[in-house]
Amino acid sequence: MRNKTLKLDFKPEYDFRLIGLSSNTKDYFLCYTVNRILELDFVRQDDISFTIQDREAYFSISFYDDEIMKRKYKLIHNKTYQTTEHKMNNPSLFVDIETILLIPEMSKIDYFIQFFGQWGRAEWNEILRRLRRCPHIVAAAEINPLELKSKEYLIFE
Repeated sequence: MRNKTLKLDFKPEYDFRLIGLSSNTKDYFLCYTVNRILELDFVRQDDISFTIQDREAYFSISFYDDEIMKRKYKLIHNKTYQTTEHKMNNPSLFVDIETILLIPEMSKIDYFIQFFGQWGRAEWNEILRRLRRCPHIVAAAEINPLELKSKEYLIFE
């Protein structure tokens, strides 16, 4: 009897819109600010972890589920920081801190907001306008997730 091989062809769906934010504020303050600006109610979740550059990296995430409008939102920190150990032959008074990026090709982006659901053009433009007017956000730009090399890191539960 011949063995049959089945090939699983899995292509994840990127069924969300994505905005990248540049901001030098802490994640909890940015979350508060976005809640106020967009009238949302993000709640901090457990950090998500990925193995990146052979290291376990943890990224903060906040989530909001709008059951009435049937929309979901995720606010994800793109950066995490880890200290590097010094070797005995190179002692230092200072600790080296390395930045690890969830999406390395977006090094200027500090946070991502994922938008799951449907928005009209005027409503979407208003979201971008509000975020861009915030004094705590340096820049806000829509990003096409399909154009990202590391887009698989944006698919998680």
